[in-house]
Amino acid sequence: MNNLFNFETNVSNIILKRGFEYYEQGMVKDITKLGDYIYEGEVEGNDDYTVVIELDKSQSIKDYNCDCPYDGAVCKHVVAVLYQLRDDMTIEVVPKKTKKVKRMSFKDLVEQLSIEDLREFIFISAKKDARLKVSLEAYFVDRDDTVDIKEKYKEVFRKIIKQHTSRGFVSYTETKKLSKELEIYLGRVNELIAERNYRDACSIIQVFIEEAIDVITFSDDSNGYFSDLIFKAIEILDSIIEADITIEFKESLISFFEEELAKEVYFDYGDFGYELLGSFELLCLKIFKEEFYLTFLDKKIKESNSEEYRIRHFTNVRLSFLGKIGREEQLNQEMLDNISIPEVRRNLVQREMMHGEYEKAKILLIEGIKIAEELKHPGTVNQWELILLEIAELEKDVERMRYFYNKQVFFGWQINKSYYSKLKATFTKEEWTVIIEEKIDSLISEAKSKVKQHSMFNSNPYDGLVNSVGVLYSLEGYVDRLFDLLKKVSRLDLVLPYLKYIKKEYTVDVIFDVLRPLIVLEADRANNRSDYKNIGNLLISLKKEFPQAVGIIDSIVDEMKKKYPKRPAMLDEFNKV
Repeated sequence: MNNLFNFETNVSNIILKRGFEYYEQGMVKDITKLGDYIYEGEVEGNDDYTVVIELDKSQSIKDYNCDCPYDGAVCKHVVAVLYQLRDDMTIEVVPKKTKKVKRMSFKDLVEQLSIEDLREFIFISAKKDARLKVSLEAYFVDRDDTVDIKEKYKEVFRKIIKQHTSRGFVSYTETKKLSKELEIYLGRVNELIAERNYRDACSIIQVFIEEAIDVITFSDDSNGYFSDLIFKAIEILDSIIEADITIEFKESLISFFEEELAKEVYFDYGDFGYELLGSFELLCLKIFKEEFYLTFLDKKIKESNSEEYRIRHFTNVRLSFLGKIGREEQLNQEMLDNISIPEVRRNLVQREMMHGEYEKAKILLIEGIKIAEELKHPGTVNQWELILLEIAELEKDVERMRYFYNKQVFFGWQINKSYYSKLKATFTKEEWTVIIEEKIDSLISEAKSKVKQHSMFNSNPYDGLVNSVGVLYSLEGYVDRLFDLLKKVSRLDLVLPYLKYIKKEYTVDVIFDVLRPLIVLEADRANNRSDYKNIGNLLISLKKEFPQAVGIIDSIVDEMKKKYPKRPAMLDEFNKV
């Protein structure tokens, strides 16, 4: 893009115009110097984006980057920052002809103002700026003794939330800003706790949770900032419950938990309800309301209707609570009554194993496997089989160990290397050679059969073998057979993990005879800057891994640049290689 002072010559008129508008409207914020000739700027808009510009000593533009989704060579955000940076550079470079007069500091300015001046400024500014008005009301909320503290903070929180809401929704960017603004009030609650003002702290934290949970329903909390804020609020509530305060005061919290835990939003939008339930359990233990809590859980189980996860969770919480309060006999009976719940069955199995009752444990596990198979829950079946394997190891039952090791090696889409080693260790070298060859033949036949069944999709059978047979070849040191397999694979991502096994045995030319067509195919399929960047980074890493292949890689880059001269984003990324 040439120099900071003539970059316009290499930018399209449309992008130049949009970037200049952003610059003129003052949407470039916080330009920061990250290092020698490296600058970072924030650009505001529908979303905020970060731009990084790197110059050299002569102020030529070496590199630039923006985290916006635009796929062209340069975006409007980069242009806006360049205009602003040029302004800043001009201000720094051009010396002042007049004698420099030291300006009054902000502190000195404020200190010389009268109370009347400040009040007049606040009234005028608050009329113009609604955010300033809300900030002042929020900062001095404790000064108003005419309103109940809960009502005061409810009003403050709602005003702050409204400021960040547009058309009934809090955007991704605004959710982050809102989280930071509201987190200040959690700090205020902690200050009140430190002062042992638990009543006000408790009032504020209750209102905070009540208002915050509603925001989850109309905000984009993809980054999790707001969710974390709610969890922090619940942790603070726990600290109040743990505090040395009267039982009467703690009992006053019961109605809050009953009302909030009755709201579906706590359970529909995350684990907030389960965290809050844990706080309620803590409260009931502290105020000796065990029966009350058990009755509450019974009610939640009945209200859950067909919500299987909730029923299981509330039941497990109830059983755990019975254990905490020492009701062993009741706990044992209720565990048997709820043995269809996997977590309950697991606890019963662990009890039997602790007492060395392996046969009883195996009966429970085999029953669990049958139930899980009927329900088509392979994950639960695997869970029970792992415990059966653990028992087989304890009993040194080699045949059962081999059976379950074998199942674990090939459970899922990739070979489990840990169980593979354990399985191999149970055989002699001669026995293993026969077994592994039979397994390889079986996997190859199975893969080819699948391709025949789905011939209309033009599947490559060798692609499907890489994560099974390919792994076995690498584990057994069959490098030649591994390389023969890789030569038949049609996807670059499947070949790359195996380069470390073949690089010592084959020349660079031979390896890149396999890699080159796959890299070209990957570049042909790429259609956006992100794809081009990934390929460029791959080629850079291949240059580091195979220094002798620099010429080959450069020739691949030249080939693609000639093939696609009208893809500026590709050319831009490949020029970095």
